[in-house]
Amino acid sequence: MKKITICILLLFFSATSFCQQTEPSTSLTKEEYLKKSKAQKAFGFIFLGAGAISIISVGGGNNDLNALGTAVTVVTVGGLLAVASIPLFIASGRNKRKAKNASVSFNFEKNRYLQQSQLSFHTIPAITLKLNL
Repeated sequence: MKKITICILLLFFSATSFCQQTEPSTSLTKEEYLKKSKAQKAFGFIFLGAGAISIISVGGGNNDLNALGTAVTVVTVGGLLAVASIPLFIASGRNKRKAKNASVSFNFEKNRYLQQSQLSFHTIPAITLKLNL
């Protein structure tokens, strides 16, 4: 009885773990990819500019920053902001490429089906969305 119960449980868990996704994930449109790319590029320039300004303000001989700890903190934060802009520029370029590679087309696809014990071909109109990743 234990073996039968274990086998049934294993079959149940294996059936649920290897199922296909019932709801397809939504993909972004070309306009959404371009909008996302522009926002990432803008934040990249903001981070890069803020980092450069903070590093230049300390390195330019500014005597307003009396404590050495404050100057080190400003340079560290500026450097981190400048480094944080790099992934934003990379992601922006990737999203821009995705927007350029997205294409929608209308074509007829051939489909086989069984009709009175013989295979027949039937054409079906289809809309395709192609993303070259």
